Amino acid sequence: HTEMAGRISADNRYGSRYLMADRDVLVDLVMLGAGEDSFARYVAARYDSSDDYWLILEGADGTVSLMDDGRGGLYYQGSGGEEHEIGRYRDGDRLEHLSELLSGLGGSVDAAQLGELIAAQGGSYRDGYFLGKGGVLQLDTRSQDMLGARLDYSRMFVADWRTTGNMDRTVSELAGLIGRNYSYGNSAPSERETNLAFMYREATEFYRDFLDGRAQDHLFYQHQVEDSTGFARNTLCAATIAINAHQLVDPTISMWQIANAVNRASATDGGRPVLAANGYVSDLHAYTRIIAQEFGSDAYLRAMRDFGSASEAWQAGADAVFVKHVNDLVNPTREHHTLTYRYREDDRFRSHGYNQFDPYATGLSWEQQIAVRYRSMAFTDL
Repeated sequence: HTEMAGRISADNRYGSRYLMADRDVLVDLVMLGAGEDSFARYVAARYDSSDDYWLILEGADGTVSLMDDGRGGLYYQGSGGEEHEIGRYRDGDRLEHLSELLSGLGGSVDAAQLGELIAAQGGSYRDGYFLGKGGVLQLDTRSQDMLGARLDYSRMFVADWRTTGNMDRTVSELAGLIGRNYSYGNSAPSERETNLAFMYREATEFYRDFLDGRAQDHLFYQHQVEDSTGFARNTLCAATIAINAHQLVDPTISMWQIANAVNRASATDGGRPVLAANGYVSDLHAYTRIIAQEFGSDAYLRAMRDFGSASEAWQAGADAVFVKHVNDLVNPTREHHTLTYRYREDDRFRSHGYNQFDPYATGLSWEQQIAVRYRSMAFTDL
């Protein structure tokens, strides 16, 4: 059935448009065309560190390597110097995260290989670095093809959302790459392109969930924002949910943009900062305008009024609701903020539901959490 689908993809009467209706057929085609040795098997040595950081470097000839930068995550720099993370690191071993990105499409994990590669290039883990600050790790060809494909996908993803506000073109191009494996008379795709075609499932699943208002994996937790900006833990819950609300309409917002926004809001400039050192937002409108500007948005979140329930806020036309929680109604000693948002209207989901996102990744340890305020927020032109 897979070979037949490949022939159909090459038929002008159907082409990749036919294939886009069935993700499983597409993945079957890639698996069939790739062969046993097509996927990168790039592996991580285990270590316990939260300070390893890899910057993707790409040469003019398409070669890919990794610079050891001593921070956290895996990212590349755009043409304007902006940083974009590949994958969403949450917690745990960062090098295992890198390994998953390089081998997640069919590769296996061998904990010894990366350690051997680093040692062969004169490296050892010391003071947060493997190869010293700015040291570059050279990758084998298959690892370059895998990482290069993820780099290509991220660039396509960001470009589409920023120019058209959707990822229709990305999905179509990935389907076209799969069709090229079976289009008679055309040159076969490279290994990097074959790996890129494998991103089709990831792309379509995210796009579906995003349009339905159910995607949350791309939202940053407050501890990630705090770690990236130098704020103490458990301080930026209110500041983070405003960021999350923007991420729900623009999934390309990077931690680099977020850090710039938070740092700008916390700058004193000789006066009272909009975002205090303890995380208190002294001027919500000023803060939401700052982050909207740093995110390149044409609208900011304007606070309308407070309600006693989320349903009342939605009936008043809210685009998002900021919920304040306390641990005690009579004598509150703790407070926390979460974000409530609606499902987007869709052909399959005609009625609106509500989702909640808690920026505190592991959940609060309070014995009781009482919602005391539902602040309605609406996107308003800058």
